[in-house]
Amino acid sequence: MSAAAIGLAALAWLATYLVHSTVFLGGAWALCAACKRLPLRWQDRLWKLGLVGVLLAQEEPLAV
Repeated sequence: MSAAAIGLAALAWLATYLVHSTVFLGGAWALCAACKRLPLRWQDRLWKLGLVGVLLAQEEPLAV
C-alpha cells in the first residue's frame, strides 16, 4: 500500500469519525437538553452511549 493510499484511508476515517461523532454526541446533547427532568443517571448513560457509539460506528466498516 502506497503512502498516498494510506493517507487517503486515514483522511476518510477521520471524516467519517467527525460525522459520526457530531451525530452521536449532538444527539446525546439534544436529548439531555430537551429532557431537563431526565435523571442524571440516564443523562450519564446517554453521554457514554454517544462516546462508545462513535467508536462502534467507526469500527464496523473496517470489519467488512
